[in-house]
Amino acid sequence: MTNPLRLLCLSAAVLIATALGAQEHWLHNTFPGPGHVATPGPWGPGQGSDRSEWVAGFGVSPLDPQFMLMATDMAGLSVATDGAWFRPAQLPVRHGHAVAFSPHDAATAYALMSDPYSGQGQTGWWRTTDRGATWALMMKTHRVRAHARRLIVDRSPVRAACLYVATEQGVQRSADDGATWLPFVLEGVDIWTMANTCDGASLYVITGQADQRKLYRIDNGDAATLVQLSTGIHEIDTHPSDPGRGFWVDGQRVVPFSDFGASTGDGVHSNTSKGIRQVRINPSNPDHVIAYAWGGLAFQPFHYSRDGGRTWGQWALKEGWCPGLVDFAPLNHASPNYALDAGEMMFEGDRDLVAFVPGDPDAVVMWATNYVKGPVRSDDYGATFAPFGHGGSFKAPSQIAFGGQDGVMALSRQEYGFVLTSDGGMTWRGYGRNNVPCFQIPKGKPLWKYRTGWGVALDPDDDQVVLGTFGFNPVRLVRSADFGVSWEVVGTFAGKGLRNDDFQIFWHPQDPNVIYTCGHRSDDRGRTWTKLSQPVTAISSSNGDVVMCRPERNTLMVSLNRGESWVSLPNMPGQADISFGWDNFAIDPRSQHDPALDGLLRMLITGRNGVWEYSATTPDASEGTWTHLGTGIKPEDNLLVDEVYFSSVSFDPRPGQHQTVYLAAGHSGPGKGSMFRHQIYRSHDSGASWHQIIGAAFPGMEAIQPGSTIAVCPSNGVASVFNYNGLYSLHGGAQP
Repeated sequence: MTNPLRLLCLSAAVLIATALGAQEHWLHNTFPGPGHVATPGPWGPGQGSDRSEWVAGFGVSPLDPQFMLMATDMAGLSVATDGAWFRPAQLPVRHGHAVAFSPHDAATAYALMSDPYSGQGQTGWWRTTDRGATWALMMKTHRVRAHARRLIVDRSPVRAACLYVATEQGVQRSADDGATWLPFVLEGVDIWTMANTCDGASLYVITGQADQRKLYRIDNGDAATLVQLSTGIHEIDTHPSDPGRGFWVDGQRVVPFSDFGASTGDGVHSNTSKGIRQVRINPSNPDHVIAYAWGGLAFQPFHYSRDGGRTWGQWALKEGWCPGLVDFAPLNHASPNYALDAGEMMFEGDRDLVAFVPGDPDAVVMWATNYVKGPVRSDDYGATFAPFGHGGSFKAPSQIAFGGQDGVMALSRQEYGFVLTSDGGMTWRGYGRNNVPCFQIPKGKPLWKYRTGWGVALDPDDDQVVLGTFGFNPVRLVRSADFGVSWEVVGTFAGKGLRNDDFQIFWHPQDPNVIYTCGHRSDDRGRTWTKLSQPVTAISSSNGDVVMCRPERNTLMVSLNRGESWVSLPNMPGQADISFGWDNFAIDPRSQHDPALDGLLRMLITGRNGVWEYSATTPDASEGTWTHLGTGIKPEDNLLVDEVYFSSVSFDPRPGQHQTVYLAAGHSGPGKGSMFRHQIYRSHDSGASWHQIIGAAFPGMEAIQPGSTIAVCPSNGVASVFNYNGLYSLHGGAQP
């Protein structure tokens, strides 16, 4: 029976293509696709949320419940203006630290961003005055400490243009809406955090680190009236209508205070060893108070009060709840009732990840967890939660595999496992350690290493058969014969001495009996394995006997006989500097470069400011020449570093189309962590010249992108770009 949702989505795609005519355009798919998003978006209605990248700051405007910001550690800033759909903010900096909102203007918000590789001073507080449509750098900083991340807008309407920023050298103040900044108070002192009273008359400042912290109050905006109130204070929040009241946190307790801190009451104690680190009062209902711990288990540290702090309860976010994330959801992607274990329920309590919904006395939203990411919302003080939102950032893929049929695709995602689609990305299913028993991590081992999905491959003869590498030292080879419904461990390899890209899986495209992974080769579809002297890191799509490896950064070796013997290539020029990535090598698949047909090997390798070509001059490829192919490439479009490191190159694998090559900038080399502008290219002459395929002539992809991976489907030639913003597929135009 035909899936009506798929027909609807395909019909929508046809309409879009018709509207755009023959113009090539990008279609954006944020995981997991239609059927799994909270509200209608470009790919249709559904439910669920699938952000996976580390979130450092999350907030909701106190004047507009639809306006939300999400600052991530590696994927920049995302903006939602409809309360659900998070889109890239298009800032030229990748690392987010904190967000803040104006209490006077619903369209104004702030984000603290940094990039350690910036050569143009892009680190600091950015501001938008149009609900995230455009941004400008308001206040530059030299660097950002994890805790020095608070910006305060004076709550008094009379001083609406007065801003305060916590820095490592005291509190900075601007009296002209951020145009100029001057030292205000505690100059030279490391500031931990700040809070403003509801009338703006007093500013609370917490200084120092750990147990050395001190709490001060500055009255009437005058630095001369600095009053020390207490020591050992971690956090503070003030009452939304009574300027003299509030709560502070002393590490183990949430303590109510009155008389502007002169008097205190009994506090609630944490039941976690980490202690309580944050406290928040609902501006729409001051009797609703929440407190949470740092680094504790998510079913332990969340406390809430419905009577202004006199009595406290604990939230129902506990083992047994899953917010429906693609990485670990059950096969039907709908049931919330299977367990997350303690390790992945950890919560970063020293980050601002909890917010109230303006105008709603009972609602609270938060970024739920540490390892399994996603926003959840409670409309009953925190007794129950449900996922919301879609779009935003996700964990970038490690390896991409296409099936023999159109629309079949598998991704391995670092730290999370595997995601599979059989309908071109309209719907996805995720597989990780919470819904696949054989993916379990050894007790006491680091999660980031052992939960990783490194490599993935699909059987060239059977799209239902999936192989993946998972974990670390040993690396487990896992297999599914039913496209992810069930899995088994079919092999283990020592991970020590191998790099991440050595864990990729390469299925011989002409002889499906042959598989390469983790420095081994199988000649019987994975039943037995032979150790190779070098691990395979790239394979020819037209001749799977031709493989290559990279023992050192700028050292390459090639084998023409399935890894039985290897020859070293001549040293690359010093200025080449190969990128470190999963897919930065591509073996030319044209027949004139196939050694089996008496051709001379040719390869493209991504590196500094473009792509380098190796052309063999001897049949065994041991001798040859290096050439920098840079015609048409515009590294000056890069936003942050003087040189762009390209780290993804892919030939069109279809017979007769091998002259088409795609190239993308990545997050490798000195530019690691940077954002890039217009750094997606295509060549129709096997890499001799390039032209950009992003921008006005190729609509649908934002101009500014984090480092990307690019791959080409062998069945239909559609190029797909994967990065922290999701999946972009190039459609339209004259398809060969």
